[in-house]
Amino acid sequence: MTDRWAVERALLTSGLPSQARLIVFVLLTHVSQGTLVVPSKYAPSFTGLVKETGLSRGSLSKYMNQLEEDGWVERNRPTTKEAIADQARTGYRVQLPSGVVQHTNQFSTRTSSGDERAEQEDLFTAGTPGEPVQDTNGARSGAEHKSNVGPTSSSLTEKKGGAGGSQGQPKKRTRAKKPTPVDDPNFVAFYAAMPRKQDPDAAARAWAEIVANGVPTKDLILAAEAYRDDPTRNGLRTYIKTPRNFLVDGRYKQYLPNCKNEDEDVNDTERAAYRDYD
Repeated sequence: MTDRWAVERALLTSGLPSQARLIVFVLLTHVSQGTLVVPSKYAPSFTGLVKETGLSRGSLSKYMNQLEEDGWVERNRPTTKEAIADQARTGYRVQLPSGVVQHTNQFSTRTSSGDERAEQEDLFTAGTPGEPVQDTNGARSGAEHKSNVGPTSSSLTEKKGGAGGSQGQPKKRTRAKKPTPVDDPNFVAFYAAMPRKQDPDAAARAWAEIVANGVPTKDLILAAEAYRDDPTRNGLRTYIKTPRNFLVDGRYKQYLPNCKNEDEDVNDTERAAYRDYD
């Protein structure tokens, strides 16, 4: 019977794109013990596969369809009713396409049987819960695995500090969170007043630089409102300034209030906070 080892070996020598091979390798980490089936109960969602593979949704869909057409992956999709009512997910079965040379694992002592194949078929079609594992080529015991790995962090600490090793552990350094303009209610009011919303992070950086140079936040908000209500402004979206360009290009200066109240200027604390913003 085809096992995980044979599929992995065939993938390495196949002509599949690297993205397609990555998808199969990720699915193999979800298969049930001794099978090539990913039951729907333990199957990752489409969004989960996007995160695990690092591919975009479009690329994942494209290469998954290619794998299914070429015979590497078989999908057991639930009905729309099952997906909505029972939150059922798509089950997967990894397999070797017809015509692909199967490599024999000389270290494997498993033999195939009709009953074993039937059991996998029931697991795939019925979605019977299986036990998801990370390796089907023979799991070692926890004690054996622990004996083969290097020294743990706790053992290193004991060797370094003896009985009082815990006292020698370095303390974790925590960095204070710097204030960001995105969290500033004044910037939020400015951004909300702009007729076109785009790239708030870039707008926040431009806002911080201008405020740090001494322009009052209240004047910037009034300038945004005046620009929004300007009847002579071109109403086409292509010509409407984004919040960042409105500030960087200096367009805000045309809409600043004519008279400035010195008492409403930014204080030193506010200006220093924006200078610290990266």
